Amino acid sequence: FDFTHMKPLSAEEIDEVEVMVNRQVLLNTPLEVILTDMESAKRLGAKALFNEKYGSEVRVVRVPGFSAELCGGTHVDATGDIGSFKIIREEGIGSGVRRITALAGLSAFLHHQRLSGQVEALERLFSVPAEELEKRAGEVIRENRRLSGQLEKQKSRQALSRVEELLRGREEAGGVSVVTGVLEGSGPEALREVGDRVRQRLSPVVVVLAVGEGDRGHLVAMADKKAVALGVDCGILVRRIAASLGGGGGGRADMAQAGFRDVAGLPMALEGVRGLVLDMTGEGV
Repeated sequence: FDFTHMKPLSAEEIDEVEVMVNRQVLLNTPLEVILTDMESAKRLGAKALFNEKYGSEVRVVRVPGFSAELCGGTHVDATGDIGSFKIIREEGIGSGVRRITALAGLSAFLHHQRLSGQVEALERLFSVPAEELEKRAGEVIRENRRLSGQLEKQKSRQALSRVEELLRGREEAGGVSVVTGVLEGSGPEALREVGDRVRQRLSPVVVVLAVGEGDRGHLVAMADKKAVALGVDCGILVRRIAASLGGGGGGRADMAQAGFRDVAGLPMALEGVRGLVLDMTGEGV
């Protein structure tokens, strides 16, 4: 059903529409179908549908005391034949025009039955009655966010503890320090934090750090200003590394990141970083 309205219906308004329609269904009011001309139809209060063209004779479908519309479609004989009414979607389809999609009869009943089953499953899962589900779900979400924050902090602390080890394992490429490493259990944010720490300790420097698990991985490349001035471009660097690992990415000359899938090939790809840096600085020619 399409109607003119400038904003989405609120949950309360949708509930109100459902109650209003279902009240008419319960009244089981017989419909009136009237064939008449357009002017007479307008006097009856009939509403035209969007983008419809009408001839000299029009069909008016009335629910006495409730509504009247111009319509040539098929209709029930009485409102009670609808059985029940449930709105499943309300959306905008154009400027100032919105659409309601609803279920009726057995389809509406089966929809209610399915939702009831889902609510009962959630009651068992959370061990609370239906009226407390929203509150309990909110508590679980807040606790999950708190624990996720703690986990990320722990990952960062664990990753930062590797800085000294990474510094000791650095290579030289034409006067540029090259630091690479795999930080298991870390996330993208932790990789960037460690990369920043390394950049603060060395110059000129290029840092390429990665993490991989299963068939997904993430890598970050960073360079300080001196390394960039020498020709290093982290955007190009991560694209070349990621391409060799079945992935892709990009970014700025001083910082870029990428995703990849060939986690098993990561160690070999990192071994090639020094050669890529030499090529960029012109020392590999």
